[in-house]
Amino acid sequence: MLEARLREGFVRMRQLMELTRHEMRLRAPFNPLPYSALIAACESFFEHLVQVRQSSLYFQPNMAASDPAAIASLTVPRRDAVAVILMNLYVLACALRADKPVPRYLPSAAIARRRLLDCMAVMEAEQVRRSEVDGKGKGVEDGGRERMGHEEGKGRRWADVYQYAFSGALTDIVENLQEMQRYTKEVCGEVGWESDELVA
Repeated sequence: MLEARLREGFVRMRQLMELTRHEMRLRAPFNPLPYSALIAACESFFEHLVQVRQSSLYFQPNMAASDPAAIASLTVPRRDAVAVILMNLYVLACALRADKPVPRYLPSAAIARRRLLDCMAVMEAEQVRRSEVDGKGKGVEDGGRERMGHEEGKGRRWADVYQYAFSGALTDIVENLQEMQRYTKEVCGEVGWESDELVA
């Protein structure tokens, strides 16, 4: 329901942007291009956010069930990645609402994303190593081991598909966020250096 309302909101914003062509300009010429680009970046951000939410539910089911400690070790990188994105969105939203310039430097969502993906890769490698050691230690018969290996391999392939989708969508989210920063700075301006203000 909420997703449908957000999608409808994007459509209505585009309709309003089309109507601005026929409005009178009492102050100065209005350039709709940065606003249109910002709306497109927000819509793309929303679509990739939905994709991240859906893919994150399935790409690590075995780790979540068998190794809670590994999931706990990812809590801090996940928190940092989400916090950086929310911080950027909050700053941009406040700048647009108050019509104030955007700070020149914002927390880097790309670095937080890279740390999260690196930690996920380490946890995945550790899980594979443990599963191989456990399989050898249990001494399963060849037929049973082959059948279990086939089932695990099939589940692993689907987990990899979801993981690649998660990583790709998260990368797209960071790129959309950078676009939103750029277009918001075009709309609201950017905070300058104190030395620039003193010279002026």
